[in-house]
Formats: sequence, structure tokens, C-alpha cells
Amino acid sequence: MLHYSSKSDAGNAAFAKALSRPDLFVVKPQREGGGNNVYGEDIVPFLQSIEDSNERNAYILMDRIHPPKTINYMIRPGSGKATMKSVISELGIFGYVIGDHERIISNQQVGYRVTKQFDTTSNAFYFF
Repeated sequence: MLHYSSKSDAGNAAFAKALSRPDLFVVKPQREGGGNNVYGEDIVPFLQSIEDSNERNAYILMDRIHPPKTINYMIRPGSGKATMKSVISELGIFGYVIGDHERIISNQQVGYRVTKQFDTTSNAFYFF
């Protein structure tokens, strides 16, 4: 679920909940591209640093998904060997929407990617 972190009543409530239960959230910048997300114990100091700033409007709070762990082979660049590791999977679906405030001209799914990452990391980097 998506929660706004703006200075509205709903934004303030979500902000307060994220400060008290950071394990339930991911803080994401509202911009294209991945990365720069804030997780876990890093959420509280980050939110405190933007609490009274308009910069807070540039972020959203999302419920954190805790996917199931599985065992799979992983090959690290340069290692040349596969090792069994505890991993989690991520499915990303890519698409586009063309339209304006009155109508949608086209809304298409155009691809996907499936990644695996070590269960101890927050951002996926490995494709299989």
C-alpha cells in the first residue's frame, strides 16, 4: 500500500507510523529509476532529517513486502563458481501510459525482469 509523507493529516499519520514501526515501510523518492530507497533502521534518522522540510513531499512511504526465502545457486561476478545461498525473488513489470487528465490513449505492459538477491540485502542486483 502507498502512503504519502506530505504534511497533510494522512501524510502526518503515515509519517508517525513509519517513525514508530520502520520495519513495516520503505521510503522511496518520487522519481524515475531505482535505488535511493531507505529501509529498516535507516528510516528513522532519514525521516527525522526531512520532517520539517518541504523535501518530505518528494518521498512516499510504501508497505514493505517480506517475500519468502528460498535456496538457490548464485554466481558472483569474477568468482567463477556457483554457491548455494538463501535468496529472495523480485518480479518487476514494465509498462507505459500515454494520456492526459481527460483520457488514456495507450496503457501497455512492455516487459518484465526477474531478479534474485541475497536475503540479507535490500536492493536486487542479480538477474537469472
